[in-house]
Amino acid sequence: KQLAHLVTPLFLNGMNESPLCHLLAKLGTLIFGIITNFARTSDGKIKYFAFFGWQPLVLENRYLEKLLLKPQEQENEIAVWTGSKSLLSIPWLGANKEFHDFVRKPCHETPLTNSITLPGMGRYFVSKIPLSNLNFADVALISSDKRIREEIDGMQQHFYRSIGGVIAVSFILLLIIKRSFIKPLDDLKSGVRAIKERDFVFRIGKLGKDEFGELAQAFNGMLESFQDLEVARILQENIFPEKPLEQNSWEIAGMCKPTTAVGGDYFDYFEIDKRHIMFIIGDVTGHGIPAALVVAMAKAIIFHPSNSFKPEVILTNLSYVIISVLQKKKMMSCQIGLFDTMDRKLILSNAGHCFPLLIGKEYIREIEISGFLLGAKLKNKYETTEITLSEDEWMFFFTDGLAEAFDKSGNMLGYKKVREELPSQQNLSPCAILENLWKWHKSITIENSQEDDITLMVLKKNLRP
Repeated sequence: KQLAHLVTPLFLNGMNESPLCHLLAKLGTLIFGIITNFARTSDGKIKYFAFFGWQPLVLENRYLEKLLLKPQEQENEIAVWTGSKSLLSIPWLGANKEFHDFVRKPCHETPLTNSITLPGMGRYFVSKIPLSNLNFADVALISSDKRIREEIDGMQQHFYRSIGGVIAVSFILLLIIKRSFIKPLDDLKSGVRAIKERDFVFRIGKLGKDEFGELAQAFNGMLESFQDLEVARILQENIFPEKPLEQNSWEIAGMCKPTTAVGGDYFDYFEIDKRHIMFIIGDVTGHGIPAALVVAMAKAIIFHPSNSFKPEVILTNLSYVIISVLQKKKMMSCQIGLFDTMDRKLILSNAGHCFPLLIGKEYIREIEISGFLLGAKLKNKYETTEITLSEDEWMFFFTDGLAEAFDKSGNMLGYKKVREELPSQQNLSPCAILENLWKWHKSITIENSQEDDITLMVLKKNLRP
């Protein structure tokens, strides 16, 4: 009756509309439609028409079942929908209230997710997805976390393997670094320690053909040079007197502080007989082994048996040999004295060296003696000066390195400051004077700034009773 009530107006109006299908009515869960424009008379009247109806819930379920989802009832993953209660009865799912409550929740535009625990089967993830073109069904996807756990386990194993690989590679790189960098650096460090301990026999082993190998070769060459320097240093130390010389209550002592392992300063003293002492102090131009060789040559000439013990003659001979052999490439300042310890008579001859200082109880003065440097002229004649010392007077000889050092203010120390310090040493022995002057010099000059060799020598009456 209701359907006839809806269809009658269509016939009365002629049903000239063009749509193929007219939705007539929704009656409960049924929907009816009619097709009219496939059978008409010549004047446009309906001769035949098609009338049909359908139930959307059943149609949608069949569509999902046959064409779209085809539920797979495995324990790891299934798909169900809420439009048919019978399809919710998955045997292994059972009457799980948590799941049924979740899938019945309204789902409009945004998917819903949740996790549930099935007794004896573990944990499952549920996602409810809205379908825009279906009116009576929403899709619920159920997936076991077994696959996720397997993937996590696989990722963990992959992670552990990766970590193991990284550790192995790191260990190999560490060995390479140790062999290529750390060991060579340790060997070079051992070389530096050997230099510090003056163990110049030490050699660094082969470090390959890279930069470290080249550095090791250079280092070994340097150690070999240091070994030669050490030999030269020992030889030069043997050139200097080992201890002070005392004769007839007069004592002479000296010290040398070279700026390098070997230097160009020279001092010496020795007995001629039981009343005469000869002493020498000199300074070769330059430093290092070349200057030390000139010092050794000078000592050999001075101690030659044919030499006389006249200061001016010795200086003349020295100058001739130095200019003949070295041809002005090296020169030397020198001062030679002959002292009679009985009558206290001192004969001095000078070749361009610093003037010696005579110190009394209340005075200090320079003994000025002129003369050219050894090796400066082929024919040199040197003069002598003779002075007699009283028992409370003493002589101080030195090289220019003492006065030409720089104090802590950056100013040159100067000869004046040296002279001012000497009177305070009046009552000390020669060795004590040398030690005090060296300590004083170090205290007022810049630390580790010595640029020239320093040699000191003192001739003084022994104060011991």
